[in-house]
Amino acid sequence: MGSLTKTAATTSTAAVNLTTEGTLGWANWEAAVASWAVSQTMSGGLTISAAGTGGAGGASYGGDARTISWTNGTPTGSGSSSNGRYTSGGAPNGVTITVPASTTAYKVRLHTGVYSGIATITASLSDASAGSVADSTTFDSVSASTFFPGYIEFDYQANSAAQTLSVAFVLTTDYGGGNVAMMGVTITAGVGSPGLIVVTNPSLSNKVRTYRPRPYAPGNRR
Repeated sequence: MGSLTKTAATTSTAAVNLTTEGTLGWANWEAAVASWAVSQTMSGGLTISAAGTGGAGGASYGGDARTISWTNGTPTGSGSSSNGRYTSGGAPNGVTITVPASTTAYKVRLHTGVYSGIATITASLSDASAGSVADSTTFDSVSASTFFPGYIEFDYQANSAAQTLSVAFVLTTDYGGGNVAMMGVTITAGVGSPGLIVVTNPSLSNKVRTYRPRPYAPGNRR
């Protein structure tokens, strides 16, 4: 059985060090490149890709309150930027980020934002070993011509190898000229689902008992 949990979703204008945060992989969209092609990525890291949804193209923007930096990138070894990429065409256009998934537990964080609207973020595993997870309330600019910067992160683990996690970031309410934006994505070690524990008693060699631990909650008997 896989697992998928939203572990954070909040506004933020803090600087982001992709190298420090994305120990297993990272990508950014700081340069003017074709469509949603990645600008910079971690040298030797896990592969991260993006694609416009709903017919959305993309365009570069600058002057974000956040600064992203890195020191282990390719094609540029190190750098910093306040640029990102945004969708065009209003609702319901957006961008989908795809990252590797396997029986290893990972954490993915998307540094993103929404301008002049409300965005819905939906994460799902390709093997459907855990239910999809959505957030349709956090990313809300509240009014027109206002930008909401922030990040959202998920802990995830597939039930088999060679799977993917897809995170769709879609503008669902448009206050006028709305769009969603992406600055960077990072991957690090995550927390997966508990596995089976095998208990054996040496004095009872033919007795083997297995159990799956339950998350602690008040009233659970241990």
